[in-house]
Amino acid sequence: MEGMEQLRAELEAMKVALQAEKEEREKATAGVSSTTPPAKQIYVAAGRRLERFRGKTEKPSDPSVQEWVSDVKGQLTARQIGEEDGAAFIIDHLAGRARQEILGRGDTVKSPEEIYCVLLKVFGDGETLPQIQQTFFSFRQGQGEDLLSFSLELMELFNSMGRLDVSFNVTRDKTLKGRLAEAVYDEGLRRELRRMNIVSPELSFFDARDRAIEWLGTSRVKTQKAVAVQEVKAEDGAHGMKARLERQGEQLKRQQQQIEALLQAMQRPARRWSQGPRRCYNCQSTGHLKRDCPHPPSSPSSGGTSQGTRDPQQFVPQQSMAQHFVPSSPRPNSSFLSSPQYSSLSPSSPQYGSLFPSSPQHSSSFPRSLALS
Repeated sequence: MEGMEQLRAELEAMKVALQAEKEEREKATAGVSSTTPPAKQIYVAAGRRLERFRGKTEKPSDPSVQEWVSDVKGQLTARQIGEEDGAAFIIDHLAGRARQEILGRGDTVKSPEEIYCVLLKVFGDGETLPQIQQTFFSFRQGQGEDLLSFSLELMELFNSMGRLDVSFNVTRDKTLKGRLAEAVYDEGLRRELRRMNIVSPELSFFDARDRAIEWLGTSRVKTQKAVAVQEVKAEDGAHGMKARLERQGEQLKRQQQQIEALLQAMQRPARRWSQGPRRCYNCQSTGHLKRDCPHPPSSPSSGGTSQGTRDPQQFVPQQSMAQHFVPSSPRPNSSFLSSPQYSSLSPSSPQYGSLFPSSPQHSSSFPRSLALS
């Protein structure tokens, strides 16, 4: 009996010890679970398979370098891959010339961002940052181009600058809104966007673009209404316009008649000046000139008339020879001077003295050339 009681006591002691040990284990397990964070569950998106990038696109279905870089960034974010593993992941998905380009640079290209820059620079459009900047700041909306397509192209140009220089992304919305306000085609919309940028600078680029589209639609409706009212006014004044056109037609008709009259007057033959019969100044006869006169004037030595009783048929022109010389007697006729009688005269003959009398102011040897002038 004593042995049975002893066994019972030992069993009870073992139960108590096991219970205490169990409680201690539970407490220890509870403490570990409270200090250790629960494991994260990773969900891999069942997207399309990432193609390997080989360089220049050869088929229309091949992605461009910009699209491939965007897909790689999405894969790295979804799989929560770090920087070092991300660089290895990118290199594993490169092939051909693109893989040779990255591996040939060695340790100079380690991070994913450096790999992106090299790929975009080598296999992109080939434009440098200054060229893309020039294109962006000179880009304008064409006539008839919708605002939605224009804004997307403008944003793509800015993204190209941001890929080459990440510092542009700091002022992304401000730069895009400012350029949108200067590059739209409609002048009224430009003023509205400038006002919007000043009044509401906190708006994003897409919010400003959406408001511009709404404003443009409202302005088109107002323009159509104004045009309709203008058409009604034109119909009311059609009668006055018709009368005005008729008056202008009459004026044009009269002007045409005046022009035709002037043209006819210009086409008439011009009147010719009728010259009378030729008359000799020596004998006052018609049919010949003075140089061909058959009746030379009589000389003073042959009993001609004096100065006071000059024959009216004889024409002796009176011309002043010089300011300091005034002859006291009339000059001989030119026909007489050219006759043989004059050529036979000498200064010592009495007839020469009668033709050229001497004066106190001038000597008798007056030059014959001056006397003939």
